[in-house]
Amino acid sequence: MAVAFHEEEDEDVGDYSYGLDDANDEESRPTVVLMGPKRSGKTSIRKVVFQKMSPNETLFVESTARVTKDVIASSFINFETLEFPGQMDPFDSSLDPVATFKRCGQYS
Repeated sequence: MAVAFHEEEDEDVGDYSYGLDDANDEESRPTVVLMGPKRSGKTSIRKVVFQKMSPNETLFVESTARVTKDVIASSFINFETLEFPGQMDPFDSSLDPVATFKRCGQYS
């Protein structure tokens, strides 16, 4: 996709914004869901990639006991991670898959 830039005088400098308008707007925030078997590295991935933990330190991370939601927001990105514990079935009848996966991009 080609993007054309139009350069005008300096009076339009303040018209451009970066990122989302409201970092707290949950409806526009995409969701990354981490699911998998017990001890497969879901929490380690979340901590290393999104919380800058050293991979060596993840050896001592406790197992996740419940669904964990973290918001990652900065000037460049705004999304949330949703981690399911390995022993939990995300398709259990007590969970609402529409509410859980609606901002993941491929749920219809």
